[in-house]
Amino acid sequence: MKVVMLKVDEETYKRLEELARKRGLLSVNELIKAMILKEVSGKEYGHSSRLDELGSAAKTKGVLEKLILVIDRKIQDKINPFTSKIDDLARKYADLLERVESLEERVAALQQKIASMEGEERAQQARHRHAMARSERSESKRERRRRSIMEILKEQGILFESDVAGRIRDRDTFFLKLQRLGAIVLELRNERVAIDPDFWKEFVEKVQSISTNNEEDIAKVLNDRELRLFRALRESALIYFDAVSSKWRLLL
Repeated sequence: MKVVMLKVDEETYKRLEELARKRGLLSVNELIKAMILKEVSGKEYGHSSRLDELGSAAKTKGVLEKLILVIDRKIQDKINPFTSKIDDLARKYADLLERVESLEERVAALQQKIASMEGEERAQQARHRHAMARSERSESKRERRRRSIMEILKEQGILFESDVAGRIRDRDTFFLKLQRLGAIVLELRNERVAIDPDFWKEFVEKVQSISTNNEEDIAKVLNDRELRLFRALRESALIYFDAVSSKWRLLL
């Protein structure tokens, strides 16, 4: 493009500025350009030309806005299926999350119940062990008492009620217990006597071997404890001498 330069005095320039303002132009340069174009092409370049430019710009803006709307609709049409899928996935995720939370709550409740049941089971096992230990201790004590009583009876062979009267208050229970433990308990005329089974077996065999009712001869066969039992049985009429067979008969 070519450049045209003009030199004018101050007064002329001010008048040109005033004229440019009246025509709605922004500067003296636009005024001079408009005047030159008018002379060359016969077209007016001024306020109306400026309005045309503004109108054209407005139209361009409107077209752009419409184009933007069309593009936006196209984009939305492309995005909407994906948006729908995303929304569906979001709903499924929310549902899954809710189910997971519910499952976690159930698992926590189940774990708590299991822990409570395990604690109760441990407590029951502890109580059972304690009861078993206590039972075993009691049984052991009873066993020691049994062995102690039976051992005493085994050592002595016989226990007369008169011999334990000063040490045992409940003698009925005492003799019943001895009988349950296997001792032979006899009711004599004035008292009871507990006899060890082995002692009794040997005693009976000796008595059956005696063929005399002579006290001295009997004392030669029986020892002191056996002789004491023999006399107690005789006094209680639980044994007698059969003169026909010359044998002692037990009435038991």
